[in-house]
Amino acid sequence: MKHQAKGRKIPKIVNGTFDYHKDFQSLTHKQEKAIRTSAKHHQIKKRTPQPMESESSATHKILIIGDSHARNCANLLQDNLSSDFKVTSFVKPGANMKEIVNTASNEIKTLQSDDLVVVSGGANDIRKNNMREAMKSVSKFVDTNQDLNIVLINSPCRYDLTPESCVNNEVNTFNRLIKKTMKLQSKVKINRINPR
Repeated sequence: MKHQAKGRKIPKIVNGTFDYHKDFQSLTHKQEKAIRTSAKHHQIKKRTPQPMESESSATHKILIIGDSHARNCANLLQDNLSSDFKVTSFVKPGANMKEIVNTASNEIKTLQSDDLVVVSGGANDIRKNNMREAMKSVSKFVDTNQDLNIVLINSPCRYDLTPESCVNNEVNTFNRLIKKTMKLQSKVKINRINPR
């Protein structure tokens, strides 16, 4: 019993390998060898950083800017596109439309005429009765970036409220106004996400 390890100890990990000598000094040579053999299968491998694909390999860029509704959209979109596309996003939860369209201005300057900007916002403006300000911001953004392809995602309805609620009426009004205002813009498309 003298040479038996007291209780079950978990070996410490030092520099990616197990440190047995401090924790298992009382083990016999045979027991220590068995533990080391077992540990080789569970040894921690140091991850080497994978080289990033060069940006030059992507022929098209897609930039997503938006409020919290745009969260994780870039990852989902990138997973469904080929390596010819590079998808990036700037998400600002709780941001109004003015903040959203002013986001990533440096990134927008690097885009070419065949690249795409996706704008998702307006819900926070509608909630605060600033629909007109949101419309001005969107119109200004579109006028400033005439040479870019732009997709505007309309504002989602609130499903925790009735369809006839004043907030959902404002959402529908905002979405109709966006559609009407952008009708003459050939490089702007509206993505309708509301089934209503």
